[in-house]
Order: sequence, then C-alpha cells, then structure tokens
Amino acid sequence: GGAGPAFQAAPGRAMLVRGPLAFRGLPFFAPNALPGLSGVYALAAPAVPGPAGAASGDGGPASRTLPARVWFTRQQLYFGAGWTRGASGRYTVYSSTGGASGTVVLAFSTARYELLVELPRDDAGLRRFASALADSFELFFSEAATDADISFPAFVDYAP
Repeated sequence: GGAGPAFQAAPGRAMLVRGPLAFRGLPFFAPNALPGLSGVYALAAPAVPGPAGAASGDGGPASRTLPARVWFTRQQLYFGAGWTRGASGRYTVYSSTGGASGTVVLAFSTARYELLVELPRDDAGLRRFASALADSFELFFSEAATDADISFPAFVDYAP
C-alpha cells in the first residue's frame, strides 16, 4: 500500500532509507560515466520560524520528513565556476545552489574520495547533518577492506 514509510524522522537523527545503490553517471556535472554509490536519507524537517503558537496544520514540524540524497565516488572531481570552495574540519567543501529549486549540494572532497550531499534547502541544521554524515562515512570508508564493503551509515545523529 500507499501508507508511506514506516520511519518517522526525529529531529537530530537521519535514517538511510534507500541505498547504497551502485550508479554510473554523477549528477551536477557534465554528462559522465563516473561510478559510485548513492543513497537517500530521511530527515525531520527543521522548524520554520514563525509566530509563536502558530498552527502548522500538518501535525507539527517534526512530522514532516525531508530527503537528502548522497553520492560517493573514488573519482577526483573538477569543481568549476558554479561551485564555491570552503573548508569544514579536514575536508575541502564545495557548495552549489540549485537555483529556483532552492536545493544546495555540498561536496566533501578528500584525497581518496568525494562525498556529495544534496540538501532540500540551505539550512544550518541540514548542513550539520551533511558534516556529521561526512565524518561517519569517513569511518565506514577507512574500515572497508574492499570497495564491496563500502556503505553509508544506517543512522546519522547531528545537532538539528
């Protein structure tokens, strides 16, 4: 049926709901055949600022779930003019906005791999999820004996 996902996102905890899936052809770049893994996390929608006590009409801010798509590739990527370079901890981080869609893509770049996270909107809590995912994934990557053992963490805890 159409009852929807059994997982109810809680603020500060994201759950991998799809993946890892093998792909060829990384989005956000010119047509390519870059290989890697992809997945989707479900996150609780951050509360939208508004008048105190205002009724949301949808069961409250924690009842909404947002998707965050992720991609991993071992291929070194070229980040052109549409990307802004920054840093977060031990990562070089490139960001790109999705124009009218409001999405933001963060690319955590290391010497051994690239981890891209597409957030449904630019939000500090969602960015904290992306950073926590990058840190968790680094551990999964470093402990994988072969590429077949690489996965995404099932849960990612972060400060909403």
